Amino acid sequence: MKVFVIPVAGPCYEADLPETDGSCLEALHDLVGGYIEGLPIPHFVSGHENGTAYINEDGKGQGLEVNYRATDFMVPGIGIFYGDYIAGTMVLAGVDYSTGENADVPEGMVRRAKLIESEAG
Repeated sequence: MKVFVIPVAGPCYEADLPETDGSCLEALHDLVGGYIEGLPIPHFVSGHENGTAYINEDGKGQGLEVNYRATDFMVPGIGIFYGDYIAGTMVLAGVDYSTGENADVPEGMVRRAKLIESEAG
C-alpha cells in the first residue's frame, strides 16, 4: 500500500508499506510511533472520499512535537477544532470503504500535502 508521510521535520515522502496478513497495521504503528488514530480528510481536499489520515493516538500525551504541516493539511476549524493540532508524524492513506481495507493514497491528497510542504519552505 502506498502512503504519504508528513513528518514533524525533514522532507515529506511516499512509502510503500508491507502487508502482513492483509494488514499494514504494524507498519503504520512504526511510522507514527505508537497506536494509530484515523482522522477524516476535510471535504474540500481532492480524494477525501477515498482517504484517511493516521496519527499517534496519544501523540500529545507523549509530548510529541507539533506537526505544523500536518496541522495545516487538516485545517483548524474545518478538519480539526480551532486551537487543536497534530502531534508527531501523520500518514495519509487511501481507504476502500466498500471493503474497509486500506488502499493507495489518493493523488489529490498527495498534491495538497506537497503544496503545503513547498509553502512551508
